[in-house]
Amino acid sequence: MPQNTLYDSGRRAAAAQPQVRERLALEGAASLSDAELLAALLGTGMRGKGVRDLAEEVLCLLDSPKGAPDAEMLARLAGIGGAKACAVCAALELGRRLYGTRDRKISSPADLWPIVSHWADRKQERFICCSLNGAHELIAARVVSVGLVNRTVVHPFFDKP
Repeated sequence: MPQNTLYDSGRRAAAAQPQVRERLALEGAASLSDAELLAALLGTGMRGKGVRDLAEEVLCLLDSPKGAPDAEMLARLAGIGGAKACAVCAALELGRRLYGTRDRKISSPADLWPIVSHWADRKQERFICCSLNGAHELIAARVVSVGLVNRTVVHPFFDKP
């Protein structure tokens, strides 16, 4: 029986990469990227799309300026069914409730780092805008521009009266 060399080389490459669950157990959750955390949460991919690729697609939805997607939007992705979509939404809501940024006063740039640090492992530069109210509480942190590997272009816009 002839061997499928593409399939075999893919299996060898996957075997060479440390598995996400094993790294989570050995090194802790803080050592994983956002995509790897999502891969651990999703558990499996589908034929033709591995769990890491699926996690990257979910991460793209999470990075969108529209905010966190609902379960229905997640379920539209190939490889994400109703159960996985609900698990991701539940994890996001639990994280928001336990570690959310509501009523967090910003008194220095160092106070923003825990809020924006999860964008640090992305492959492209991002320009992030953090909006504060008059009491210096965070309203939102949004990605304004996604650039290249080493820079992003942001141009100021001033409305003339």
